[in-house]
Amino acid sequence: MLYEVREAYDRGEVAAADAWPLPGVRYAPLYLDEGGTLAETAPEAESFVEYDGLASGIGAHRVLFEHTFTERTVLVGHATAELNVSAPDADDMDLFVGLFKRGTDGEVVGFAHYAQFEDGPVALGWLRVSHRELDDRRSEPFLPVLAHRQALPLESDGATRVTIEILPSGTAFEAGESLVLVVQGRDIMDYPQLVYARHRDAVNHGRQRVHLGGADPSRVVLPYLD
Repeated sequence: MLYEVREAYDRGEVAAADAWPLPGVRYAPLYLDEGGTLAETAPEAESFVEYDGLASGIGAHRVLFEHTFTERTVLVGHATAELNVSAPDADDMDLFVGLFKRGTDGEVVGFAHYAQFEDGPVALGWLRVSHRELDDRRSEPFLPVLAHRQALPLESDGATRVTIEILPSGTAFEAGESLVLVVQGRDIMDYPQLVYARHRDAVNHGRQRVHLGGADPSRVVLPYLD
């Protein structure tokens, strides 16, 4: 089996492995914080951030969380986003998450996306929250598998816990470079002038919230290759 550890679009190193997940991968969380950071420790206070699930204006349609690495870090494998969410104006919601790399110059580093673009994310995932039920028999700790047996509305008495698969990838981050988590209500990359597979039939309506802190805080679990 071959895998690639990428630095940027069309730049990386290919290596061989005998198993997947790779031997030596450890999974560790970064917690979403109200200040827009991904932290190694969970926030103590409960809070939430919100965005408009259907907005198209800059910034209004998403929330961002960022972690800057202090040493070279390599991520290879599946990541998962484990989020507590709610939608005060709806009983269902579509969630789209993306991981991006930001260079030391503050600019986003692009990667291949949809076989024809060079400005894509490190990796992405998506979920309709009513289909959040997991197949416990088929799921792995690093890979949630959806059951698709029933449609479940959002919890009516608080936030709803969801686990979102983020497609596997291999990416290197140098000291001073950052990982950015994006959460929004429509496709992470959207090229309206081109025809390709997109999620157009959204169930979103009004505000969408990501809840932070608490007993089981929102987090992204990453595959660190030691």
